[in-house]
Amino acid sequence: MTRRTAGLLLLAITAVGLAIRMIAWDQPVLGDELSTLWIVRHFDLAGTVREVSSDAEISPPLYFVLAWLASKLGSAPELVRLPALLAGVAAIPLSYLLGLRLRGRLAGLIAAAVMALSPFMVAFSVNGRAYSLMVALLIGSTLAMLQAMRGGRPGWWVAFGLMTCLAMYSHYTAIYFLAAQLIWLLVVSPGSRLPALAATAGAVVLYLPWVPSMLDDLDSPTLPILEAIQGTGITEKWLGIKQLLAGQPLVDPTLLPLLLLAIGAAVVLAGFLINRKPGSSPGRSPDPAAIPTPNQGLALLLALTFVTAICEALLAVIGTDTFGSRNLAATWAGLPALVGVLAASCSPAVGLTGVALLLAGFGVGTARVVDTGTATLDFKAAAEWIDENAGPDDVVYDATFVSPVPLTSLDAYLPQDRDEFRPRVPSDEPPFLLAAGPDGQDQKVLDEALAATGRNRLFVVTSRDPVSAGDEAELFTTDEGAELPKGWEIVETKTFPGRLPLTVTEIQRR
Repeated sequence: MTRRTAGLLLLAITAVGLAIRMIAWDQPVLGDELSTLWIVRHFDLAGTVREVSSDAEISPPLYFVLAWLASKLGSAPELVRLPALLAGVAAIPLSYLLGLRLRGRLAGLIAAAVMALSPFMVAFSVNGRAYSLMVALLIGSTLAMLQAMRGGRPGWWVAFGLMTCLAMYSHYTAIYFLAAQLIWLLVVSPGSRLPALAATAGAVVLYLPWVPSMLDDLDSPTLPILEAIQGTGITEKWLGIKQLLAGQPLVDPTLLPLLLLAIGAAVVLAGFLINRKPGSSPGRSPDPAAIPTPNQGLALLLALTFVTAICEALLAVIGTDTFGSRNLAATWAGLPALVGVLAASCSPAVGLTGVALLLAGFGVGTARVVDTGTATLDFKAAAEWIDENAGPDDVVYDATFVSPVPLTSLDAYLPQDRDEFRPRVPSDEPPFLLAAGPDGQDQKVLDEALAATGRNRLFVVTSRDPVSAGDEAELFTTDEGAELPKGWEIVETKTFPGRLPLTVTEIQRR
């Protein structure tokens, strides 16, 4: 395959990856994204860094700085996703370069295609958190390391150190990947040890200002909340792995993509083992003078792909259980290139068959991830409907999910020119441990909303199926912690389909 052909194919793959990500760009902000949005909207740049260093977050600051800058481009809440989108798209050609460096153009193109279609990477390329940024920086650090080993130029070692530092400033779980590749380098390239250690020392020096905040985060009172979100037990951990490979944290993959991925992986692995003679290196024309050798490159990719899961599993055994799909995100910095190297080392028929099955599995998973009907709740459409139908004196009551910050998904899209009551947003100071409120808070806030409504209308937002007129007593469930008093009637309901139905119920006094 010529360089020009490979370049055109890479351009096409990257364009497809961007197009897929843009389909999901307009999905409503949800969950942890609200924390990013709230911080960058309420603080200047210095204040953003200070807030992230507090118990309001247990994350490094790099993504928040980039999101703050992106938010200055306009008022759309989705702008906090812009750094993730740019990094997620950049990860496609970066994966190509890693596959190219370790096996050749075919391996690089396969790696790029896997990255482009990965449901997990598609989802987190349009999510206002640091996961895709971390992945791009980790791949960049590996490429810089390999180039520095090959040529020994100081500039590449500087780039390696800088990428290492930035990856740690993006997400703490980058440490496993970075440690694995440094250990690999120290083992396979004795001549590179001194400059590699010097570059790493430089990265550590640049990271020192954040170390006190990192230590506070490791002892944060919000850490038990994070552990609870991940869930315990083998079933929950297996679900996290499935979400990592064929879904995302809000989208549990169906059997079909998992089956396609399993068969595709089996075909590629079998083809690799059959095509590889005992004692040989992966690939058909290994260069004994290559740095790294094919075997060393394969060992690197295996380490980079599996080290995060191994370390997270060990931590879970020790007692800090954060094993979940989000904290396994660094896996995607090595997995596409690993698939590319293994598939390119098979016979063409077997390799391409396995890759086709894998891409089909990723494609099916991605179709669910970009579908608002399965991936999210349509708060944007609900906000638009309320804004069109509610008068200036009407009142809004949001009875949906607990928010991690004093901002809800509805708030992100609904103009704040009406009285709005939110029983499930925190009213204390970070780390917002009482976001769900004490017992009785929901009823208290509902009573306040009803009193503020007077003779006007109250628009109630719930995350369940609609209740018909005449069944007003069923408007709130026990989980929602409130009960509608007598004397109110349902005027109209509007339901917006999604992962859960989002229903707006208009009520007024009889």
